[in-house]
Amino acid sequence: MPQNSILSRSFPAVAALSVSAIAVIVVLGFGNTTLLGIASAQTGNNATTTGATNASRLMGVIGSMQLDENGNPAWITAGDWTLDSDTPLIGSGASNETEPQISNFSATIYMVKNSDGRDFHQHRIYNFRQTAVTHQGANSTTVNGTFTITLLQGPVDNVNGYIHVTNDKIELWVDPVASDNHFGPTTIKGMVLNPERLSLDEKRFSELIGQQGTTTTTTTGSVQQ
Repeated sequence: MPQNSILSRSFPAVAALSVSAIAVIVVLGFGNTTLLGIASAQTGNNATTTGATNASRLMGVIGSMQLDENGNPAWITAGDWTLDSDTPLIGSGASNETEPQISNFSATIYMVKNSDGRDFHQHRIYNFRQTAVTHQGANSTTVNGTFTITLLQGPVDNVNGYIHVTNDKIELWVDPVASDNHFGPTTIKGMVLNPERLSLDEKRFSELIGQQGTTTTTTTGSVQQ
């Protein structure tokens, strides 16, 4: 089991799937710096239609619900992430004898209050420095280390946490104390999406935009960079 996984709290499956679907739509609409730009630039990499988890570059979306200290849904969380490693974290290329080294991890997290949809803002989680690797099986790996996280007061370095990948699911855990308990006791959950899957999502999103026409959306809220 991942370190500190006892802090993870379950949430009804329907709500989790709904948030994940929202995350895909939200991330695709964030402009020229979206995940789609990353995916289209990586079509020559090792990612295959059998699953991006067999490649040394993983990418995907965040779709999570962060609970407060009382276990109540506090923040709706969406975003995108990329991870580079010298060998696959899971799949046919991973084993208990291998210790993949993560050379880069970067995530952009968007958050809005679950209660009233206010206080939209964003965070960055990056500069991951790993300390240990644990394989829970051929398709499950946890990498412990430290992150840099942008909070209201600015970047906070050396925040303990882990990256846990199981098949096409990713979970991030960051030390609640070091991160002002902003993400709660729960992990930040997301999905692995390879370029082929993203291309289908981009096509569908373009179709929806074409049906609805061009609209302008104004969002209020703070941005924590």
